[in-house]
Amino acid sequence: MKNRIKISAFILLLLINGVSLSGQYHTINGYVEDSGTGERLIGAILYDSVSGNGCYSNAYGYFTLKSKNKHFQIACSYLGYDTKSIRVTLLNDTIFTVKMNPGPITLDEVIIKDSRRGLRSSEISTVNMPLATIKSMPMLMGETDILKALQLLPGVQSGTEGTGGLYVRGGGPDQTMIFLDGITVYNPGHLFGFVSIFNPDAIKNVSLIKGGFPARYGGRLSSIVDISMKEGNIKETHAEGSISPVSSKLMIEGPVIRDKSSYLISARSTWIDLVIAGFLKKKDLPVYNFYDVTAKVNFIFSEKNRIYFSLYSGRDRIHGISTSSETITGDYRYNIDEDQFYGWGNITSCLRWNRIINNKLFCNSSINYSNYNYYDDKYFYNSETNLKSDYVRNENYESEFHSGISDVSIKSDFDYQPVTGHTIKFGAGAVYHIFTPNALVSLVKSSADTSLATKNTFRVNALETSGYIEDEIELNSRLKVNAGLRFSGFLVEDKFYGSLEPRLSGRYLLTDRITLKAAYSRMKQYVHLLTSSRVTFSTDLWVPCTAKISPETSDQVTFGSVYTFTNSLEFSIEAYYKTMNDIIEYSEGSSFLDNSNWESKVETNGRGRTYGIEILLQKSSGKTTGWLGYTLAWSQRKFEDISFGEWYPYKYDRRHDLSLLINRKITENIDASLTWEFSSGDMFTIISQVYEPLGSINNSFLRIQYFKNRNNYRLPAYHRMDIGINFHKQKKHYYRTWSLNVYNIYNHKNVFFVYYGNDDIHGRKDITILKKYTLFPVLPSIAYNIRF
Repeated sequence: MKNRIKISAFILLLLINGVSLSGQYHTINGYVEDSGTGERLIGAILYDSVSGNGCYSNAYGYFTLKSKNKHFQIACSYLGYDTKSIRVTLLNDTIFTVKMNPGPITLDEVIIKDSRRGLRSSEISTVNMPLATIKSMPMLMGETDILKALQLLPGVQSGTEGTGGLYVRGGGPDQTMIFLDGITVYNPGHLFGFVSIFNPDAIKNVSLIKGGFPARYGGRLSSIVDISMKEGNIKETHAEGSISPVSSKLMIEGPVIRDKSSYLISARSTWIDLVIAGFLKKKDLPVYNFYDVTAKVNFIFSEKNRIYFSLYSGRDRIHGISTSSETITGDYRYNIDEDQFYGWGNITSCLRWNRIINNKLFCNSSINYSNYNYYDDKYFYNSETNLKSDYVRNENYESEFHSGISDVSIKSDFDYQPVTGHTIKFGAGAVYHIFTPNALVSLVKSSADTSLATKNTFRVNALETSGYIEDEIELNSRLKVNAGLRFSGFLVEDKFYGSLEPRLSGRYLLTDRITLKAAYSRMKQYVHLLTSSRVTFSTDLWVPCTAKISPETSDQVTFGSVYTFTNSLEFSIEAYYKTMNDIIEYSEGSSFLDNSNWESKVETNGRGRTYGIEILLQKSSGKTTGWLGYTLAWSQRKFEDISFGEWYPYKYDRRHDLSLLINRKITENIDASLTWEFSSGDMFTIISQVYEPLGSINNSFLRIQYFKNRNNYRLPAYHRMDIGINFHKQKKHYYRTWSLNVYNIYNHKNVFFVYYGNDDIHGRKDITILKKYTLFPVLPSIAYNIRF
């Protein structure tokens, strides 16, 4: 506690020192945007050769440059665009728009991040991945997927094969905060996680933070995924569409009022249900479909004010196999019908206001709404008919299980640059949570007009607040520091939790090609995810910390270095150590479909520790580009009532993780890509001993299974290679791309899950053995994309 107070005091001293500096400066500020579409560009690099000062455009394309000289010679560069040179002489402080012209779209520019930014920024454990990189990768069933692209990075793992959850540096999927236009998304997956909900055609920017978290981010222990939507073409109308074996999608964008307002609408839907309905009887297979709609509109009221409204709505729906049976016994006919429906979905919306208050201060304010819900409804209809009297007796049973979370939030963020070399960010926000993790309604009706209803609804409301300040300080030409402090609070059930979260990161330039970096972050998490397999499909139950269950806390230290061999070849290495406290875990065998309190069904006050080394080598230009990543890591957990209170490996404790991406430009119109993944197998709990105290009874056995330690067995290693090839063609009125992909090209049988089953061995029918189930064989696919 004393150490944290000292760190917080040191950071506060740096912040006060940064704000107190002053001087006489000329200021040029404004936006960086695409000259053809008006789309604001995030992370553009601006450098003034006269003063030697530089900056980056922020998340809304806004920048500020200061100099004691009134003459500016600015070079602006951005991935995929021609470098823009501007000469400006200021008489007064000026708001200026830098219009960038797109360069040729080539794989030469497909890289993870701009190496100059990685070398000189104080950011550590941060990845900015261009959409060109994501769209160039081989696709599962023809679907470009943002989250699967991130899973190829060092320190990032998937759960089971094909799913979209992110397990970052030993953390669980609930320890990753996913933002869509600044709004929290609680379930990022369609098709049980095999396809992410983010339509790449509507996305502008994707950032991942694994450590060294700036103070403006909080609420999760392990990582932040920040996804920004496109704003819509403000100049002219364009459309893009595609079709794959899984879905079809369409995106339309254009001006409402040219140069003043624009819109973007994107829609995607699966057509698997249409195939099933057309060729198979409904009862033969479950009927499955999903859809999502993304929309955004913005208005420029003046050069200082802009309003945005964005919306996402998506849902998965499954109609289970319907069953009907009829039997006749004596004078009675019995009819039984069963139906089951499952589904889940997200809705998010955001109203945002960007305002340039003055030449030093920029503000972004927003009102947000987020909702996630899951349902599992079962219906059972039973009728008994007397064939002689025609008397019918009906009895119906209905069961509806619902789970969800809703958020309403407000937030304001400010960028303030009092002097050159200081970029101060500060802000505050509040989130009102409504948790309904366990809502069960059962109803029994009979023809005698009698009914029996039971209702079990658990609802908790909570208020989460936060405030922060951070300053990126360039102390000299070699040393840059980002010092920040965040305060967060959580009010639930008349219990208040407060936390002071210091953040500190920095870089030191040893040479023009070598940088050393380090960071410390303290994070707090007030919501927990409970995953139960007792319901037919895995169910995400979001619950808050309560008066009985404390919020989770993590402390992470990271050290790293970046070495740029050439302008196109970069090597980076990072080592991290993270501790976690007050984590919780679902107690095996517990059911959430009853009236008892969920707090009694989880293990609490757990601890975690993760540590490892991440290595990344990337090549960013030439006909062949890509990267090679490797992670050596350990992830462990400790609970008082699990494994005798000893440390045990986390389920996704994968010792080795290797990923390879190669992009190759074959001709002007043909490019190819290859990915290869290798990782140690997941951990699994197997039976340590089996007792048969009663011996054989009628050739069957009463067996007692004894589990000594949690996660005491490692599954076989996972590895897979995918390839893809794209054929591009510019037609007279449109641009089309055919994409051919092969998933798991050498058909390796990776274990999807394991279970215990009984086999008949030497006449004994109750011999329990471990069985392994694999999912994806070699899967070829084709997709078609058109832009006009």
